[in-house]
Order: sequence, then C-alpha cells, then structure tokens
Amino acid sequence: EQDPQYDAFKGSSFGVDALTSIRLIQAGSKFVTLNLGGWDMHNNIVTGLERRQVELDNYLGKILDLLEQRSLNKRVMLVVTSEFGRTPKINGNAGRDHFGRLAPLMIACDNYEMGRTIGQSNPNADDVEDGKTSPEDLAWTIFNHLNIPKNARYTATDGRPHNIVKNDAKNILTEV
Repeated sequence: EQDPQYDAFKGSSFGVDALTSIRLIQAGSKFVTLNLGGWDMHNNIVTGLERRQVELDNYLGKILDLLEQRSLNKRVMLVVTSEFGRTPKINGNAGRDHFGRLAPLMIACDNYEMGRTIGQSNPNADDVEDGKTSPEDLAWTIFNHLNIPKNARYTATDGRPHNIVKNDAKNILTEV
C-alpha cells in the first residue's frame, strides 16, 4: 500500500528509494543500501554539487525526521559516505579528482553521541591531523551496532575462515 509520507519523498528516485528503505526496515530488513549515483565530478564541480548536495540534504532531513516519527531512530544507523574523498584543490577542469587520504563520512543514530566532528585534516586538507579512523573502524562500528561479536568469522569462497574485523578495530562513536 502507499505510504502516508509518499508525497514528501516522491520528488526523485532517490527519495522514493529512501522511503522504500525505511519501509523495508520496518518490515524486518537489517541492512539496506541506497545509492545517489555518481559524485565523480572531475569537471565543473560547482554545477554538479548544486544538484547533488541539494537533493542529498533535502532527503537526509526527511529520512531522519521519518525515522524519529516511526521510532526507528535508535534501531537504524544511517551511514553516508563515499568510496574515497576528493582532492583538496580544484583541477584544471574546475573539478576535483580522486583522493584516498581523506574521505567524508556522516553517521546518525540516536544510540550514540551525535552532533560532533570526529577527526580533522591539516590546514591544506591533504592529510589527517587528528582523530584518524579507518575503513576497518567504520566496519566495526556498523557490526557493533548490529550486535555482531567482534570475534565473528566468515568463510571465504576459498573455504578459509576470516575475522570480520581486526582485533584493534575501534568503534568511532560514543554510546549514550
């Protein structure tokens, strides 16, 4: 059946996907992935961001509000990230290139202390200055939220067991 909030989310396919994700979670899904498409803006980044940032900001607010309205704000950990960051300097095509040293990340979940910044770049925005975290730390933060034990293992396609994360992986959030 149609969701009562459909009109608020129907403005784009990302909005409809976001509402569908919330409904999947309400139906019992433990993990849902959304994709807003490419952020690979090697050319004319200003124009690209004017469209993408507005859409992301608009729907993130709606997602967070609806999660709270439906009492899912402690159960759901919303993670917004990319596979890599972008260069701190604009290139010759008025865009930015791939940059793996730093990457943006946003996490929202009312089980944790929110509204703070974790980590800081140096003044040139080309390296970590404080609070370095790793993809492994993000993985452990998500697994921990899902109540998966740190010593959990999986069997790879080659038949060998592997730990889901290294023992020194840390949760980058503070529980409240």
